[in-house]
Amino acid sequence: MDMRVSAVRTNEPAPFLAGVRYWPSSSGPFWWSAFRADEVQHDFDLLAAFGIRRLRIALTWYDFQPSAETVSVPAMRNLEQVLRLAADRGISLTVTLFPVHLFGVTFVPELALADEGGQRGAVMCGSSTSHRPVRNLFRDPRAVRAQLILIREVVGEFADHPAVLGWVLGDGMTAVTAPEDREELEAWLARVVESVASTRNARPLWHAVSARDVALHPHLDLSALGRSGLAAWLIVDWRPSWAADAAATWESFLTAYTAGMTGFPAVLSAGCGSETARQVQPAPARTLDAVWSAGAAGYELDAAFDLGDDVARVDLLQPAGSCLKQGMFSADGTPKDLDVVSLLADADRVARSPAQLTSIPDARERAEDPEGVLRSCFAAFTR
Repeated sequence: MDMRVSAVRTNEPAPFLAGVRYWPSSSGPFWWSAFRADEVQHDFDLLAAFGIRRLRIALTWYDFQPSAETVSVPAMRNLEQVLRLAADRGISLTVTLFPVHLFGVTFVPELALADEGGQRGAVMCGSSTSHRPVRNLFRDPRAVRAQLILIREVVGEFADHPAVLGWVLGDGMTAVTAPEDREELEAWLARVVESVASTRNARPLWHAVSARDVALHPHLDLSALGRSGLAAWLIVDWRPSWAADAAATWESFLTAYTAGMTGFPAVLSAGCGSETARQVQPAPARTLDAVWSAGAAGYELDAAFDLGDDVARVDLLQPAGSCLKQGMFSADGTPKDLDVVSLLADADRVARSPAQLTSIPDARERAEDPEGVLRSCFAAFTR
């Protein structure tokens, strides 16, 4: 089965996917364990009233898979409610499985933790924290088998739901446990694609990666994504010092670089991490125009709503600081900047062909000096 679905790469004009990440203000990334359909309905009504109809939601792994062999029936029913509420309001949802790195914090289920040993820093596991090490999410048999089960169950159940725009299979995985070599990444991708192929899915597939990992990790081979039929959902949560003054030009370059490496136009996401919070960010309108002009498939703003104070006080989230208040709307639903809101209001742009790099770096060359190759490509792009 060819997983290079037409919604990602096609000769027909494709809509530019301008959207925003969503979780309720009252519970943030903990919303599935504190699920309130009335709050989701209220939020969707508000967003639809402002013409915002493309959202990305994250299925926190521990809420949907309490054990390696079990998918939570209540969580699946809650997801069905969310999809129905979205479809009734003309909202399209991109659904993320295994979002393991949120707000700079690792979020994993018990099944992804090793039985013994310690690691630097705490991880969020359900409603508690742990200092146990995380299994290799690309290689460990137990962790990978669990991922494949969740893909088959969730994608298999909702593959043709009218509210589903596409699937992001893994978000922030390389930030938690990076693949040890290119072969390990390719083997994982092959198993993921095989698992999706067992469903009736015909929607686009992405894998979400950090700009920092693209720049610095030697074994994050973007060309392997493309060969597997996955496009990149690129979280722009980092900008190197040698591009510090480039702002939107950096995003334009990443658009061209990622498309050149994968063969697919990427969606860029305005990621917010502790490092990004200390940088001066370009205006959203400028960035959206830049990545659209460079041929991105879409652009995602960081959050629809500010997180409420109760969520912001969670100890592990506090280092994220201002990132918890990066919503387009305040926690009470008041729009913070109508110009930003209008960027996403019924956006009707058509995606453009990606800008071309002067040359595509070889994967082996990149593995030897990933940042050096990236810096050389950036210099050529900005001449």
